Amino acid sequence: AMRLEVPSLRENSLAVQSFTPALAARAQAYLFALAGIVGALGVVLPHPPEFNELGMLSVQLGSVAAAAVLIAARRHVPAWVALAGPFAAASLTSLVLIFTGSSTSPYLLFYLWVVFYAFYFLERRGATLLALYAAMSYATVIAGFRLSGAGSPSSHANEDIPAFVLMAGTLVVAGAFIVLLRDRVGRLIRQLTDAATTDPLTGLLNRRGFHRAIEAELGRAERSGQPFSLLLGDCDFFKHLNDRLGYRTGDEALQEVGQMLSRDRRRIDVAARVGGEEFALLL
Repeated sequence: AMRLEVPSLRENSLAVQSFTPALAARAQAYLFALAGIVGALGVVLPHPPEFNELGMLSVQLGSVAAAAVLIAARRHVPAWVALAGPFAAASLTSLVLIFTGSSTSPYLLFYLWVVFYAFYFLERRGATLLALYAAMSYATVIAGFRLSGAGSPSSHANEDIPAFVLMAGTLVVAGAFIVLLRDRVGRLIRQLTDAATTDPLTGLLNRRGFHRAIEAELGRAERSGQPFSLLLGDCDFFKHLNDRLGYRTGDEALQEVGQMLSRDRRRIDVAARVGGEEFALLL
């Protein structure tokens, strides 16, 4: 009885999780704005002497400006921004690390912000690609510091290698947990949607789900000009059954009727329980 409804339910659940360009713009704007504010505070507050204050402030101002543009144009942002934005954020994080003068600066946590965004909103392939890009960007920063001989003493003490391993491992673990969380949320959404359109006793569509099926058939009939049939019926003497043998027996009878309708109907037909002992078949 659920065959005609299952695709639409899946589409509804995926639509909740899908990343529209407008939502992408808003989410990225929040991340860019917060990164710009937090990064600027790191420059204003006491900081290591090797900080390139002008370079860092320019990056933070650029982040805030990007956030403003995304908010202003959120309704007209193209779809590719959903994927391009995080890559730009990862690149800015690498640039900030260079301006801090240390490959083990706490600013490398911004990579984690980007991965949180990616694994929750993007497809797994795009999120994995972004995580690899973030790790490669950080590795490039470390290599640049080592080749140039610049950076803080911690870099020369080989603390950058453990920092890279820890950062890469954290990206993998965080991505895995976020994917599990997103999949669980998707399953819960599907279950809730099913519960809203399914009769829990018989497993058939309830009145709400049947109304949706009727609307779909009406639309199909208007387009094709082909008719469809609707059969309505109820269980005779059902009240007497409940009075004599109890409500549990009545429920069992309804379940047997539901199983019969679900088993014997054609695959293209829809069966529903539209009332207490009332059933319907959409042919």
